[in-house]
Amino acid sequence: MKFVARNEGIASLWTVLLIVVFVVFVGLAIDTGYLIWIGQKLQIGADAAALGGAQRLQFEPALVRPAAINIALANSAAGAPIELRLNDSNLPDGDIVIGRFDRDTGAFDSTSDFPNAVMVQARRNGASLGGPVDLIFGRIMGIDTSNVGRRAIAIVGGGTGVGLLVLDGEGDCALAVRGDPYVDLADGAIIVK
Repeated sequence: MKFVARNEGIASLWTVLLIVVFVVFVGLAIDTGYLIWIGQKLQIGADAAALGGAQRLQFEPALVRPAAINIALANSAAGAPIELRLNDSNLPDGDIVIGRFDRDTGAFDSTSDFPNAVMVQARRNGASLGGPVDLIFGRIMGIDTSNVGRRAIAIVGGGTGVGLLVLDGEGDCALAVRGDPYVDLADGAIIVK
């Protein structure tokens, strides 16, 4: 009788231990999925804000940052609007950075005098306006928050690699160049409809 009672106690102990381990792993999986989902929401907000800012870069440069901020605020992550800092000094690690993006090298230069791109860094961390993301089950293991961030760059003008594109090559006067012209297509594209 003593032998059977002792084995039942060990089985109960193992059952409790395995349940605790299972709950920890399920909690870790839920928190990881939650952070991935927040990262996707931040990426969507960063993409939209960068595109909105880049649309104004060429003709309304003073409205680049306000446009990016307003579009980011229209998106949310972790139940709160995505908030961006203005970054008027154009620091390379700021939330909204205006600069020049080189597609060939993948380099972004925030000091260029000829900007062609807007970079938006949407973040939820200790230094961001929204603060870090609160975890659901991480608190069980002593981890209350986590940092998540995503970056997007939108280029304005040119950038397609196309030097000259004629959309209706069969039509009369689709493109006519006469005389001795000089055409510089360094970063721009000519599109004839």
